[in-house]
Amino acid sequence: DPTTGVFNKQYLKDEMDSHFKMARNYKRPLTMIVFDLDFFRNVNNDHGHLAGDFILKECAQIAKSTIRKNDILGRFGGEEFVIILPDTKSDAGFDLAERIRKKLADNIFTFDGKPLKQTTSLGVAELVSGMSSVSDLFELADQKLYNAKKTGRNRVSM
Repeated sequence: DPTTGVFNKQYLKDEMDSHFKMARNYKRPLTMIVFDLDFFRNVNNDHGHLAGDFILKECAQIAKSTIRKNDILGRFGGEEFVIILPDTKSDAGFDLAERIRKKLADNIFTFDGKPLKQTTSLGVAELVSGMSSVSDLFELADQKLYNAKKTGRNRVSM
């Protein structure tokens, strides 16, 4: 993704499919985190799109610096990101999501000399029997994301 420096949506989808099939075939754990930036539209409206792009890039780099080398972080669209966690159970995925949430909430982003704050809401889901496609895993993580948003934002839901 040219704005954030992380993988783009197509690469992410290909990796999601590949890791889903491998995890299911070899009965290995697979966890997915879906997150987006809280009230991001306000950043663009109040500070301009250059500030928005800056926040997107910085948030992506903070998340990237927190994940392991074999984890896959990509921008799914707008201000939404996905992290694929191969060989990872949901409790470890939750811990990682909480570390990312805390780092973003504690960070002060300075753009054009102005300090900005940004929080994120995250949903975590693990591959379970009965999931027939990667869409099932993504939809569960996305539901958890919306639960985090409905219950106050700046939180992790699993």
